[in-house]
Amino acid sequence: MRSPKLSFVIQVGDIIDGFNATSPVANASAKALELILDEFNRLPTRTVHVLGNHELYNFSRDELARSQLHPSYFFRTRNTSISQGAKTTKVGGDPEKFYFSFSPHAGFRIVVLDSLDVSILGRDTTSSRYKEAYKILTSHNRNTNLESSAGLQGREKRFVSYNGGLGKEQLEWLKDTLSDAEKHNQRVLIFSHIPICPELDERFDSVWNYSEVLDLIWGFKCVVACLHGHEHEDAHFVDHRGIHHCVYAAVVEAPSGSNAFATIHLSEDGITVEGQGTIASRVLKFNN
Repeated sequence: MRSPKLSFVIQVGDIIDGFNATSPVANASAKALELILDEFNRLPTRTVHVLGNHELYNFSRDELARSQLHPSYFFRTRNTSISQGAKTTKVGGDPEKFYFSFSPHAGFRIVVLDSLDVSILGRDTTSSRYKEAYKILTSHNRNTNLESSAGLQGREKRFVSYNGGLGKEQLEWLKDTLSDAEKHNQRVLIFSHIPICPELDERFDSVWNYSEVLDLIWGFKCVVACLHGHEHEDAHFVDHRGIHHCVYAAVVEAPSGSNAFATIHLSEDGITVEGQGTIASRVLKFNN
């Protein structure tokens, strides 16, 4: 397939490794982030960054809010082609918000979620948001090491410190965003680092409050796909409402000399995923 000019690039989180945070090298995290962002900045179009847990191992949310990973950087005028004639929804006045939406085409809306909105990662331990997340986490996980899922069964294994959930304010924003997309006859692609649907693969994690998020999404006909990272493996599942749920293989797991990325082509009747390296090519048909 001949690839057209890209409207934008999206990376679905964990842009650098968490081990940088404990490296003996001075400023290892900042240097690693600068190195990889230099590569993204070579691209002729802008990059959407989805917040992952490894970013929060290395930096506080306050630090990330001042970096190129924050949505405000995406909306700058370095390249305005993506928003010409299209509705954009910015994040508002809170620099800690890492969820937003935009329309690369009149018929589509891209929604980027913060799946670590409710999380102990990147938060000051004295903050109300940290305390809320810690209470949820420890009510399910009795381990001293909260990264461990030992003793947890089935879907309860998602209650570990490297996962998180969506807060009430973000859920209200998502509801309003999907309502607006439906009003404008737009199809919606949702991106989040942590998967939303636990049926995607029984081995995979999902956001802590996945049932609440799914119930909200299923209340609208406009959502056609939910696309994720976090799990490092390629997977695909279609739920009972016809929504495609996908996880994409991590480049860090690709064999030497191989790769892991995909080009997504949107059309009126579906999504064509043109995979490279360890990512499979697929056609995701719309049912509405």
